[in-house]
Amino acid sequence: MKRLMVRTKLIYTITLGMFLMSTGLLQAQEAQQQAYKTPLSKLELKSGDSIVFLGDSITHQCLYTQYVEDFFYTRYPKMRLKFHNAGVGGAKAWDALVRFDRDVAAYKPKYVTVLLGMNDGQYQPFNEAIFQTYYNDMKELITKIEAIKATPILMTPTMFDARAARMGTRKRDPSAVELYNSVLAYYGAWLREVAAESGFGFVDMYGPLNNITIAARQKDPHFTLIRDAIHPDEPGQVVMAVALLSDMNVQRQVSRITISEKANGEPAAVVRGGKLTDLVYDADGVSFTWQADSLPWVVPQDAQLGAELTKLGHRMSQEALSIHGRAAGRYELTID
Repeated sequence: MKRLMVRTKLIYTITLGMFLMSTGLLQAQEAQQQAYKTPLSKLELKSGDSIVFLGDSITHQCLYTQYVEDFFYTRYPKMRLKFHNAGVGGAKAWDALVRFDRDVAAYKPKYVTVLLGMNDGQYQPFNEAIFQTYYNDMKELITKIEAIKATPILMTPTMFDARAARMGTRKRDPSAVELYNSVLAYYGAWLREVAAESGFGFVDMYGPLNNITIAARQKDPHFTLIRDAIHPDEPGQVVMAVALLSDMNVQRQVSRITISEKANGEPAAVVRGGKLTDLVYDADGVSFTWQADSLPWVVPQDAQLGAELTKLGHRMSQEALSIHGRAAGRYELTID
């Protein structure tokens, strides 16, 4: 009887210990899950807010940044936002740290987009020591952005176009030409992980530039958006602007108008993005006056190819009109 009791007590002790251990592990897992953060999915802006574009010469070109500003001016004309371009040619993450107070903190931004890495990799095959410098400097830069109560929006380095480099006249290290685009992919993948784990914004600049280039080369093997291999031309900068706005889930549709006829014969309209008045719905057709709240996003003529490649008009500036209840046939749409 004694032996049975001892064995029972031993089994009970082991079972209790296993239960406590599993409970502790479960609590630790729950605590870890609770610590996870949700990456920024949308810009929350109001009049008076500031956005700083921090970067190197690709930002200093004032192209994708201007296209993004133009989007906000036309899509949210009543919202008074402030933008500051803090791009400097040749900059690395270290340089951004040195000028942070003057170029970033002084503007009291709500969001800071960060496009760095092209120069940090030093245009050579992957080097762990070089990456560690980038890693440490970017970590410190992120800490400084958070310290001024701004939200970082980390953006992958853009594409290094190896084919454009080979077609150019500048002599480059063949191994660097072959491998540098993949180095930038590595840097960008790390930034994605940082943004996801820390709850920051993230924009993939690398993917759209590479994907559009590969698709276009199926028709023209000489196609490039980056003639000098490093700095995207105007169409490429449109691709970048679309990537930033798309990944931050801005309001893409300009307006939507749906017109129909009620059972009692009266016209009805459901609208978004403006005010509709003077609606007439009769045998001669449909007419109305429309006062839009915003305008479609347009880009300069020298950047038009970028709009076509990204289907910018359809994706980012749609003005939809639907009219129901009319007889089948061909109709003429006129806008005065």
